[in-house]
Amino acid sequence: MPETIQFVKDLLQTVISVLRTKRRAQLFVGADALNAWSGLLLRKLGFTRFVIMFAIDYTPRRFPNKAVNLLYYILNLTAVRQCDLLWTVSRRIKEVYLRNYCARCPILVVLGGTIKPEKISDTGTIKNRLVFLGNLEQSKGLQLAVAAIPQIKKQIPDIKLTVIGHGPYYSALARLVEHLEVEDSVEFIGHMHDHQAAMQMLTQCDIGLAPYVPDATNISMYGFPLKIIEYFAAGLPVVTTNISEMAPVISNMNAGIIIDYNTESFANAVIQLLSDAALLQTYKKNALRIGQDYSWDNIFDQALAQTIRILYKHS
Repeated sequence: MPETIQFVKDLLQTVISVLRTKRRAQLFVGADALNAWSGLLLRKLGFTRFVIMFAIDYTPRRFPNKAVNLLYYILNLTAVRQCDLLWTVSRRIKEVYLRNYCARCPILVVLGGTIKPEKISDTGTIKNRLVFLGNLEQSKGLQLAVAAIPQIKKQIPDIKLTVIGHGPYYSALARLVEHLEVEDSVEFIGHMHDHQAAMQMLTQCDIGLAPYVPDATNISMYGFPLKIIEYFAAGLPVVTTNISEMAPVISNMNAGIIIDYNTESFANAVIQLLSDAALLQTYKKNALRIGQDYSWDNIFDQALAQTIRILYKHS
């Protein structure tokens, strides 16, 4: 159905679902402006006391359609003006809401979290296996990794790339794999409904990939790079472009390599890590150390404690 109708349907569906529980709550957290508006309606009806909007992403041009993009902006603007607290998934999004939306409510940065694999392989052996986990969209840059496979194979003939996920760019990627004749090196797993199983699969690989396309409208430039945290939780160093706010952390902690968006830079980074077992193990240990700080239990407990202090201080 048209997006505008979908917006209204989702908003009402959330409200109706809460009303059916016949329970009142002190706190409603809406993951984006649309859900925040559901919370605001529920607050009017007396079903909640406080409404938090969780700004989980941002981009200057969210939709190709200008009318829908304007509606997206208005929904964010009006929601943040009426909510009691704003959570943002990154510091960059916090800055956007202060600058572009003139947010008046308190703002709390709540970074993304992940679940840990049940068991992390640490045999010290190199499997020559790359992995990409996430939605298959052009902005995620997986096409760069595929394009670099022929160059990498000259140095590492048994290189493998495992792709976990699906999305609108799958067909284009599959055609590129066929065109480059690297079908023996690229494996498309598809979407895995069991996320714990997907996390466990990561542990069987050597390097996690996040080669985001460096574009000002790329949603990954503002949001928190969850896939990178999931790689870290599985003990994988990353190869990524200098686009997310995690890039300085990755570089400073030697938990991955920051590349330019071209096949030579990508291939050199992969070959560097897979050609030196000691270096790869050091990067893996550093990645795992960072990943331990991003469990959902720790993040949510901290966020909820801070939220309660802020809300009751201003109430």
